[in-house]
Amino acid sequence: MNKRFHHNLSQNTAVWFTVLVIGLIAVGSMVIRQTAVAQTGPNQPNGSNYTFLPLITVPLPPPPLTDPYTNAFNEPTFVTHAGDDRLFVVQKQGRIQILHPKGQTSVFLDISDRVLTEAEEGLYSLVFDPNYATNGFFYVSYSGLRYEDERWFQVVRYQATNNWADPNTECRLFALRMDYPVHNGGGMGIHPIDGRLYVGVGDDRGLLAAQEDDTYKGKLVRLDISNQTPTSCPGSAHIIAKGLRNPWRFDFDPVTGDIYIGDVNDLTWEEINYIPYGQWGRNFGWPCMEGPTFIGFPIQDQCDSVGTGDLPLYYYPHHPKCAVIGGYVLRRPEATGPQFLYGDACTRELFLLTHASGTASVELLGALSGTGYMLTSFGKDNEGRLYALEFPNTIYRLNLP
Repeated sequence: MNKRFHHNLSQNTAVWFTVLVIGLIAVGSMVIRQTAVAQTGPNQPNGSNYTFLPLITVPLPPPPLTDPYTNAFNEPTFVTHAGDDRLFVVQKQGRIQILHPKGQTSVFLDISDRVLTEAEEGLYSLVFDPNYATNGFFYVSYSGLRYEDERWFQVVRYQATNNWADPNTECRLFALRMDYPVHNGGGMGIHPIDGRLYVGVGDDRGLLAAQEDDTYKGKLVRLDISNQTPTSCPGSAHIIAKGLRNPWRFDFDPVTGDIYIGDVNDLTWEEINYIPYGQWGRNFGWPCMEGPTFIGFPIQDQCDSVGTGDLPLYYYPHHPKCAVIGGYVLRRPEATGPQFLYGDACTRELFLLTHASGTASVELLGALSGTGYMLTSFGKDNEGRLYALEFPNTIYRLNLP
């Protein structure tokens, strides 16, 4: 890590957390390409060509495409809905609040007494069961203590009645002991085709954990939630993909079921990884690969056996951008294919990646218009309207064309 950067972060605990929560390591000079360029070099896998996909730019910066919607919540990490016009706002400290249609707020769930909040730790995501209207089940991911002082990444189920969830209904589907309060992952979603719960798990700074098949670290994991009852929550876990560093946010194509993952990387490239539905077992190469680059060091022998892995669908320079924030896969009538909304934490810019005919192009939409300092996540309401979340306390409603 850049020592000066680390020192500056230590001056401000809030900024230090926000940077760590999405895997930011360093900031440097910017590289922008307006046309696709084929490149080769000694750091490329097997010396092969790869294409740096272009940013589609405009002569002047576009007007802000965001409206500040509310700043009533502290450190929001996710926003979602339960099939009606309420917004559920997840906050890092362990609380989920409801923003009601007329603007009033209420506490939906408070587990702040069991959530760890050091560095990247906290309450990450909220997913409602497809049958929530009848069973009241929902799922959250968070970092918390188990067995005295051990930190664990956990996916748990709670049950709610009306506008309140009972913390005593916690039923644990998945738990993984972590050594560090960073690289936890935390993204979740229920697949539109198979109905299972998918979870992104970070590599916990493990030297080769993302490549090891005997751990869920550095993986995209699938949990079976089909046999839930009020008194039990069985959930067998299966690895869908490996070689990920910190899959903070991902989403599914609502038509095909394909998966788009925003994987926060380290020093050189930020990645958007792509999994066609059913093509499980992909290996995106971390820590041996970062973007198109073979790293190897300090585990050269092990990385030689891994090979190049599956290259990202898209990658962009880490400097001065710092961490990709995955959003949602959109299906808009005017588009030539599925579009993945994503952003960058540090520049607070929003992008739209169009994936069509085996290629990808990226359009710059604009940047958040407020005074916050870090894009952290996206959200969606029951009408499909999109939101962007910014630390320390702002939620924006996006005005996409």
